[in-house]
Amino acid sequence: MKCGEWNASRILLWQLWARRFVPSASVLVLLFALLLRTIQYVLNPSLLVDETSLAVNILTKTYGELCDGLDWGQAAPIGFLMLAKTCVKLFGETELALRAWPFLASCLSVYAFYRLSKEYFRGIEEIWAVLLLVLAKAHVFYAVDFKQYSTDALATVCALLLAFRAREHRIGRGIYAVSGALLVWFSHPVIFFLLGITMTDFTAKIFKKNKTELRQILLIGLLWSGSFVVNMLISYRRVHTQFMAVFWDPFFLQKPFFSFGSVAEIWGKIAGVFGYNFGYGVPALVPVGLCCMGCVLLFLRKRIETGYLLCPIAVAVAAYLLKQYPLFERLTLFLMPALIIFMVEGISAIRVWNRGVSRLVQTGMLVLLLYVPAMALAQAPVKETMYRPALTFIQYHARQNDVVLGNADSDYYFLRMPFRNVAYRFVQLDAGPEELKAILIGTARDRDVWLIAQAGDMSDIEAAVRSSGRAMKVTPFRDYFVYRCTAKSNMK
Repeated sequence: MKCGEWNASRILLWQLWARRFVPSASVLVLLFALLLRTIQYVLNPSLLVDETSLAVNILTKTYGELCDGLDWGQAAPIGFLMLAKTCVKLFGETELALRAWPFLASCLSVYAFYRLSKEYFRGIEEIWAVLLLVLAKAHVFYAVDFKQYSTDALATVCALLLAFRAREHRIGRGIYAVSGALLVWFSHPVIFFLLGITMTDFTAKIFKKNKTELRQILLIGLLWSGSFVVNMLISYRRVHTQFMAVFWDPFFLQKPFFSFGSVAEIWGKIAGVFGYNFGYGVPALVPVGLCCMGCVLLFLRKRIETGYLLCPIAVAVAAYLLKQYPLFERLTLFLMPALIIFMVEGISAIRVWNRGVSRLVQTGMLVLLLYVPAMALAQAPVKETMYRPALTFIQYHARQNDVVLGNADSDYYFLRMPFRNVAYRFVQLDAGPEELKAILIGTARDRDVWLIAQAGDMSDIEAAVRSSGRAMKVTPFRDYFVYRCTAKSNMK
């Protein structure tokens, strides 16, 4: 048998094996994804502070009031709020009920991405792509985060699937337009993908000079943009825009764009996206390089399909440079599907059937991409915060008439836990260490003052306590610290 015939036979055998193996492996990977996310959901970790503030809005407001804007500096898509409120109505005012939709959205996004991967790959690459998403630590943890980030991931994949269905005429233009207009009510960053898809379709059709289709694409894009603007006006109606601008400004590009310093800053941002979502730290150059190579090679193989992934990233980067959207940690979760497809395309391109070295390099790259997120997940397999245990500690140790400092009106646990069964005095603490010092001095010496702080606030708090003449005892709860501020004579 000649060398060419032998290689052809190997390829045929590989394809036959893949056809039998891939469907079974896909089912196992999807079940594994469901297991990982179910474990997170059942263990029911504490809500974070931002989650508790959003939870209070859901518990205390009606459907109509949720559409009128949120309190406590919170903002979320209207559709997400409606689904969260419905879950609370159906299943009760519990943390599991609050997390029901984010959990379901995360599971659905994995299956939707499995369907999307079939549009780009055939064979074992489908498994690689889905497995990368399944093991991504951020995607697993945000399955039980009571925020809209898992919904963002689901919405972006749905937008891409809609684009493929419309392009193949499997759904009508009307359904396509209405579906996209509805998606922006469940996710804000999905607009980047919708605009990117519109740009890609418009560019592809402009060379064919089909004015009817160009008008349709333009009208659909305008419909999506208009729906997004209305949603944003409602969602951010009661959000203090100046506060938001000041809060998020450090997360935008600080150096002039064309300066040398901006290069390092931009690279840090890119590495941060891969590091936060996948766990890639020092070897971030490898996935970034694979991503760039995969983007080029996929463009040569599937130009329009590449545009569906690349143009949204370009729109998101433009929004970042214009200081309209910070590409920071959890706010980049929606980019994961596009990045994974580019990385897998880069790995699959390292395949020369008659060279064993290429196969070895490809295997090494794949092992690296899967090993790093798997280890990051194994080292901290559960999203665990100690906010609820810290509050429970205060609940059992504080005495009657003690002062408990906290967000008594904006915190889910202060509303739900039985603090009000005893005569605790709740004080809203917003103004910083000077207000804390005044409270400590003005509180009777026979009463303790309790508060919870994170590491970044400890120095200010300890300075205020010392200047007030009180003693303090600090009890650590991993990412939170409970302060008991008491008269020095009462300290045990």
